[in-house]
Amino acid sequence: MEIHGAALLDDAGRTYVFAGQSGAGKSTMSRLWTGHPSVTLLSDERVILRTDRDPIAVYGTPWHGDAMLASPLSGTLAGVFFLKHHPSNVLTRIVEPLAAAKLLSCSFLPFHDAEGVARTAAAAEHVARSVPCYDLGFVPDRSVVELLTRHMA
Repeated sequence: MEIHGAALLDDAGRTYVFAGQSGAGKSTMSRLWTGHPSVTLLSDERVILRTDRDPIAVYGTPWHGDAMLASPLSGTLAGVFFLKHHPSNVLTRIVEPLAAAKLLSCSFLPFHDAEGVARTAAAAEHVARSVPCYDLGFVPDRSVVELLTRHMA
């Protein structure tokens, strides 16, 4: 499943996806993590989620966004954050059906192939059942990195 999202890989091999539509803050979030000593940025625009294995794997892609970040590395999916700009940093766990719908809205659907659309929807449901998913309203400064570092620990 291809996702419109940024992703980072931590030293423990865990990968976190920051999903969102254009303008949600994927490249901004990626820039905020740049230089962090214990993470590698996989992408600031598109990532691949392999849901045909357990645990779910996340791969960087060569398709970068405005931050020009791309890596061929991969890791185990540990969480998904749906981005939106907000006046303060707010992290809210969301229920599986809503997470699956949001993930599907951030995916690149093969509209020409009904079976492909069904597989993508099933993959979104699998992700939502398998890892914690959150809405992340954030201020575009290092305070959100501090919040997430504590949360991911």
